[in-house]
Amino acid sequence: MNGEVFWNTIIDELKQGYKKQDSIYTCIICDATFHEGIIYPINDVLFDAKKAVETHVATSHNDIFEFYLGFGKVYTGLSEGHTELAKLFYKGHSDKEIVEITSSNSISTIRNQRFAMREKYKQAKILVALVELMEEKMQQLKQERKLVDFHPKATCIDERFAITERSRQKRKEKL
Repeated sequence: MNGEVFWNTIIDELKQGYKKQDSIYTCIICDATFHEGIIYPINDVLFDAKKAVETHVATSHNDIFEFYLGFGKVYTGLSEGHTELAKLFYKGHSDKEIVEITSSNSISTIRNQRFAMREKYKQAKILVALVELMEEKMQQLKQERKLVDFHPKATCIDERFAITERSRQKRKEKL
């Protein structure tokens, strides 16, 4: 798994298991690529690039949900108990069935666990927004602190040329 490709994907790409850039579909798990305009034979059936990558993800990596749960608590934030509940929720078991399977105390306990997962989801969305805003601000500050390029025909380059874009803008505003 190419960490750069994987970690630079959006949520929808994580859910589908592949990303598309230009005319190339890339499996985010194993980096297999499928190019538009090429027909791919898979098990005696011919597929276009999109269908080929979808088929690849489904057949080579089984269930993307199970794949992500395999990352463990470090990446999912889910305890062993929550991981087992998530599997049961994903498989469509009713709260009553989950009580029987897990030997849980009551249906309300299962409902509370489902509620707790939804709360984590809300928190994760806000955290993603916060981190993205921080990254954007850091990029903006980095750009503002960047030194202005000096004139290519300058003959005497000294500390007068050590001016940031921000300082240059302030100077222009004063004039």
